Amino acid sequence: MNDVVYSLLCKRFLYCGAAEIGVAKVSWGYIVQQMAGENRHCAIYERALSFAGLGVLGLVGSLWLLPGANNDPMLLPFKLVLTSVFLFLAALLAWIAHRGVRQETHIDLDRGVLRQALRNRHGARRVVFRTRLEDVESLFILRGQRRGEAAHLFVRVCGRAEPVYVGSAEADALERLHRRVSEDVAHFRQMQMSEATAVPRVAFFSREVRGRAA
Repeated sequence: MNDVVYSLLCKRFLYCGAAEIGVAKVSWGYIVQQMAGENRHCAIYERALSFAGLGVLGLVGSLWLLPGANNDPMLLPFKLVLTSVFLFLAALLAWIAHRGVRQETHIDLDRGVLRQALRNRHGARRVVFRTRLEDVESLFILRGQRRGEAAHLFVRVCGRAEPVYVGSAEADALERLHRRVSEDVAHFRQMQMSEATAVPRVAFFSREVRGRAA
């Protein structure tokens, strides 16, 4: 369920051609996110979802509480089913609005992890996707079909069928971000390989020392 909703959000709300992307440096790495204009759009989407959820609840109440509501016992099963569907829809809309639709991509160089999170208009953040940097296969830029249309940056992840959406901006800005993330992924892989080859040597050396001491 989470993957379906998250994919829907990326394609309908986040993949909207925003023209500017920002990179915020933090102690453990950096955060990639859309800039202020996209934040305002996301806040509007969240409020719209909240109002839609309230509207659905009002519709449920009208089925039972309005003076003209038909309470015929023959219609009771149909009304119960319809009420259950509407209540589920209202809860889903409220859950999405509370969860937020503003996407952030975290490049955690300390832990070697790429995370994606959704942040709501109140600042609460929820991680929706996580993978190791060593599982990142490649990055690619999907350019706009028309002049002036924003390009979009994606990450291919091992074991995942669909690429992961990172952000939208002008092609030049995404090319710089593409190089930065690619270099960081390559550097992390090199460090992992160096550590993997260094550990057996240390263990062998320690066995030699113990053998001589004996």
